[in-house]
Amino acid sequence: MQVLMAGVDIVVIVLLSIAGMLFLTLQSGLAATVVRRVVAVPIGWLSSIAVGFVMSAAMGPSVQ
Repeated sequence: MQVLMAGVDIVVIVLLSIAGMLFLTLQSGLAATVVRRVVAVPIGWLSSIAVGFVMSAAMGPSVQ
């Protein structure tokens, strides 16, 4: 029974990690879109998304 519960715990952790990464990707994409519109500078999507990831990662601990 404990082995089954440990397996369920691992599955829950993996699913929450995947959900967190999807949310971070969505949030970074949204930030990149907003920055591209506000700044109106023709910068690439790759650098915009990278900046969105850094901004989201930096804001996460400060919000908590």
